[in-house]
Amino acid sequence: MFHLKEHNFQQHCNSIGQYLRELRVKRDSSTADVEIICAQMQIDFLHSNIGVIYSNYIRTMVKCNQTPFRILLLNFQYKVISAIIDWMYTGEIQVTVKEYGEYLKVVNNLGIHKLQQNLENTLQVFAEESDCIICCINIATDPECSVSSMVQGIICQKFATIMNTLSDNDIQKLTLNAIKALLASPYIKSKGKIDVVNFTLQWLKNSAHLPFLGAVLRSFYIKTPRSNQLIPLIQHLRRLNQKLPKSCPSSIHIDFYNKSMVDSSDIRKYAKSSNVIGSNSSANESEKEPACEDTEIRKMVGSPMDTSYITEINKLPSFEELIKVN
Repeated sequence: MFHLKEHNFQQHCNSIGQYLRELRVKRDSSTADVEIICAQMQIDFLHSNIGVIYSNYIRTMVKCNQTPFRILLLNFQYKVISAIIDWMYTGEIQVTVKEYGEYLKVVNNLGIHKLQQNLENTLQVFAEESDCIICCINIATDPECSVSSMVQGIICQKFATIMNTLSDNDIQKLTLNAIKALLASPYIKSKGKIDVVNFTLQWLKNSAHLPFLGAVLRSFYIKTPRSNQLIPLIQHLRRLNQKLPKSCPSSIHIDFYNKSMVDSSDIRKYAKSSNVIGSNSSANESEKEPACEDTEIRKMVGSPMDTSYITEINKLPSFEELIKVN
């Protein structure tokens, strides 16, 4: 019996890869066994032995012998899927910022973690450019793109440093997910978070965005302030509350470990509690105000805080029945 061994094993493997790449370049699907159906029923192919190297989805499908190996990605264009398949064969891909979201969505669907990581790293680089930052934060906060929380946080932090330079037209381009991520980001410090609140008010001036007010406010997160920071925070929220249109909710509800405070334009609602910060409007003016929905800001905190200086805080009523979110 003879045992023959290739002199250069690496060259032997490279030859196999080169042969498969050449088939891909020629679009020769005669030996491909994985079929991907795209938008408009266009079809592309790849070899399963290539797919299993990079794609968790294809790896699972092959392991479970889910024949025929057919993947439906009907919401995505052939151009995007074909480019991602090419990357599996060549390791190269070209993507514009505007197309980035679509590529990340396909990569997420196929579970191609290596390419996902590469795309996220490049997204951070794009975010350094002021003319790309809005597109980048919209992509990073899109759940379908599945961008890591760390990269989301970095991009949100970067956005917070330049948001005051944006025009009103630019502000309105942000998605609801981007606004919520900015308000919820733990990477943005207390002072910066107040700037984000002001920025959000500009975004909410668009009547098309007002229905999202409840969802936006519930996303608000800020690290537990010290006692001497809490009152200025509440006072600032009160001023912002007074600037909202009459059609908006009239009270903001903040939770501290099941202890509650209210910032309300109608002080009579909670007059029994000394924790109410009311507006300066008279009772007659209040009577003229239309009935508004109550909205809450859920404030998530990471450590207990001293609330002893807030009198009767435990006597506040339950607001569960007052919270209405459309």
